[in-house]
Amino acid sequence: MDIKKMMEKLIAFVPPMAVYLVFAVLRPETFLSGGTLLMIFMQSIQSAIIAWGISFNMTAGVVDFSVGAEIALAGVAGVYLSRLMGVWGIVLGALACTMVVGLFKAIVMDAVKVNSMVISIAFTYIIASLSALAASKTTLVVSAKDTVLGELPFLVAIFIVMGGLMYLLNKYSTFGAKVRAIGGNETIAISSGIRPNRIRFMTVMIASFYMAVAAIIQVSRGAGAAATQGLSSMSSVFTSMMAYFLAMVLAGFVDSTIGVISGALCFTVLEVGLISVNMPANYKNCFVGVGLIVLLTAFGIRTARQKEKILRQQSEERHLKAEAAKA
Repeated sequence: MDIKKMMEKLIAFVPPMAVYLVFAVLRPETFLSGGTLLMIFMQSIQSAIIAWGISFNMTAGVVDFSVGAEIALAGVAGVYLSRLMGVWGIVLGALACTMVVGLFKAIVMDAVKVNSMVISIAFTYIIASLSALAASKTTLVVSAKDTVLGELPFLVAIFIVMGGLMYLLNKYSTFGAKVRAIGGNETIAISSGIRPNRIRFMTVMIASFYMAVAAIIQVSRGAGAAATQGLSSMSSVFTSMMAYFLAMVLAGFVDSTIGVISGALCFTVLEVGLISVNMPANYKNCFVGVGLIVLLTAFGIRTARQKEKILRQQSEERHLKAEAAKA
């Protein structure tokens, strides 16, 4: 790897470093500490895993706000099963729950031709209601001996495995290429033999698998699970969505899988920093909203430029073919 490429990859981590430096100046006693750095990294792991999980969905045009409620329900299922099977109960309970929920969502989305964002709100209400009924509106506690997956080194091992899997799917699999083709131009993708409904079905199932892992981490680090009410779970997804959008903005410098790590670190640092300076909750929400608008704007500009480039290339190809036909 030459120096230029290495510098481009390092640019991807400028946003979290810049935010960290700001709060290191404001709260040096808190941020100039190895313990704080480790805490930020560990907190960012769940956000990164959620962002990886929704990345294929988002790229293929599926906006699903129900994943937060799905994580809560999977956590409840994991805690109940842990009482019978310990750590394996958390794992199997979360996986079984999200696979069933994911299959239900994928089938409904395929059958009901409605905007994914709209139908995901209905999913959120349904899944949140199920978690509230299952948890009986109480916080379910898991035994301390069953929380090892939320501790080092297991947490880092999970992070590496899930990131590696996403990197392989995104960069080297035909599935990842098909998802990008659908996100780029669905009409051209269909003409190339790609079946969007089948691909989106798979993106929903992959997202649910990653939500199971996020639920396992949430239960293991929080030593329990709690039900969600109504649309309250949607806010838990915004940090991961912003991490995804930042990754897309940085896609010119680094693979999106790595970009998600930068995004998750950036917004985790921001969240911890705002708490450290005693920022009121309403102001914090305002920062999140402004940040999301900025990222969406940057993402929209980048997408428009990419489409313009593709159209220009297609026009040039048609012109060359016409010139060749005349000759």
